[in-house]
Amino acid sequence: MNNKPQNCMIWGERKDVENFYSCMDLFLFPSRGHEGDKETNPLVLKEAVSWNIPILMHKTDSYMDKYDKNILRELQIDSRKNLSEIGAAVGLSSTPCWNRIKRLEQAGIIQNYTVNLNQDKMPLSETIIVQVSLNDHSDETVKKFGEDLERIPEVIEVFLVSGEYDYYIKIAVSGTKHYERFLREKLYKIPGIRQSRSNFVLRRIKQAKFPIDD
Repeated sequence: MNNKPQNCMIWGERKDVENFYSCMDLFLFPSRGHEGDKETNPLVLKEAVSWNIPILMHKTDSYMDKYDKNILRELQIDSRKNLSEIGAAVGLSSTPCWNRIKRLEQAGIIQNYTVNLNQDKMPLSETIIVQVSLNDHSDETVKKFGEDLERIPEVIEVFLVSGEYDYYIKIAVSGTKHYERFLREKLYKIPGIRQSRSNFVLRRIKQAKFPIDD
């Protein structure tokens, strides 16, 4: 290490680590993680936390290497896979695989684990896209409209969009009678709607998992 600062000492592996932690003012962890690094949550960070030492390190919440991305792909295919199966598929042992999954959960990248239902086999088998415009676009109105939609079980997804209409709403109903009742008894009961337009989905052309870049 030719450019090592004069006040920098490399100790190598030590057994008396408590002597170092007891005199530390700051724990510097410069490693960001590499594709070949199979341990993304090293023990030294946990030790530093246990000694109440401030830690300076890279923000790693949004950083994902090839192992993280492959783990996400495996979970998207089947979230019921156990750690051994996921690890075998991505080239990791169970422990580092578990550490990575927990980090992805804590970072909010993995939000939950669920199942995909076949809508054609469900009572609410028809999908309708409803576009809605509001009379008022104040923060309070937008917030209240979103809260009202959250309480309607037929509403599957809601997007605030640009363009002629303000909202793109995806709903599930059992048929035309259910749809008419949904409009009359639920959607149009929400105050502030200026206009709406609906389209029945005739056939789903594509339904894909969220893309994970390489």
